[in-house]
Amino acid sequence: MAGNQQQYALAFVTVNGPLLVQEQNVSVKRETKSTAVATVPGGYMGESPGAAMCTISCTNATPLAKLEYDAGPAMAALQPGQVYIIYGTGAISLKTTVQIIEDSFEHGVDKQGTYSFSARGAFTLWG
Repeated sequence: MAGNQQQYALAFVTVNGPLLVQEQNVSVKRETKSTAVATVPGGYMGESPGAAMCTISCTNATPLAKLEYDAGPAMAALQPGQVYIIYGTGAISLKTTVQIIEDSFEHGVDKQGTYSFSARGAFTLWG
């Protein structure tokens, strides 16, 4: 007997407006950056707040004509931008202002070219 089948959602990514149609992979990592608090008599007592943040990494296929999105100018100017991740039908999404902190291009024998970038922003909730 088969288990309960269900449909699974897609996720779509925009950077400063346009949809990244060449996006192949996106990851969202949220961290509290809290610090463990311990005392001699009590041991672990809880957490002290930290500078919470959200890190977003995105990998895109690279068409022959040009990169769909080149983060270089934003990186050179440390220019903030908007990343918006739409989950499924759009009922759930994550939107945050970020600064792109790194990018990379990869290509090799029998491999497609890929362009990746990572960005940091304030901790944000899915909504």
